[in-house]
Amino acid sequence: MLGLTGRVRNLYFPVRQVEVIAEGPEEALRQLLAALQRGPAAAEVTRVDVRWEPATGEFVDFAIG
Repeated sequence: MLGLTGRVRNLYFPVRQVEVIAEGPEEALRQLLAALQRGPAAAEVTRVDVRWEPATGEFVDFAIG
């Protein structure tokens, strides 16, 4: 939807977390970050840690899992 590439996956150890790695235009990345900070309706987002790094180009699409 935002034209980003990367992946998202659930991490359960040591605590329940979601990891998102995304590449694309900065404005689209900022929109994704805003959505992650809100979370879906049934979620409770307590913290979002952000680390900006240069794109690697390793992703061709956006994968879940």
